Amino acid sequence: MRVISILAVLVVLLLAACDADTSPSPAASGDSSMEASPGESGEAGVYTIVGNEYSFANVPDAVPVGSSLTFDNQGEEAHEMVVLRRNDDSTLSFEEIANLDSEAAQNEVTIVGLATAPAGEAGADSVTLTEPGDYALICFFPMVENTTNESPIPLRQHFMEGMLATFTVTGEAEMDMSPDASADENESEEAQASPSS
Repeated sequence: MRVISILAVLVVLLLAACDADTSPSPAASGDSSMEASPGESGEAGVYTIVGNEYSFANVPDAVPVGSSLTFDNQGEEAHEMVVLRRNDDSTLSFEEIANLDSEAAQNEVTIVGLATAPAGEAGADSVTLTEPGDYALICFFPMVENTTNESPIPLRQHFMEGMLATFTVTGEAEMDMSPDASADENESEEAQASPSS
């Protein structure tokens, strides 16, 4: 039951994170000119994570801020790549966080984005990493076993079978250069510069 409540909370967090960058990547569209190999350079690039039963492969130890992740499911089942960032004030490992009840887990991680893919296909979405920190890739898809009445009951999730990998994002956080952010920054600077009456 604890696992199902954790899954429910993470689904809610995923829905709240819908504004994360999940734009199609050049790697997913077949243009490999922007793909980078882990450790190839200190510059941000596109890293293709491979999923299968039940692990992630091609996960770098560290990537620079601004890098993007794409997902290539080379397995025989559907998988997802949920990207979690451990909150700065958390002292727990991702394995410990996965064993918490749903409310406690919410306080330890932030969902950055996700990509899903059917068996044997690449996902269409990418996830851009804009903040430094400790990250995990995790698949919450359920393992399904049939009972005697043939109704599927999710017993375990793919991450419980090993589909969890960690890595670090290095560098400094990217600044929000959107017009709204610039206007807010200008208003803040004007408020600080004006004399108090």
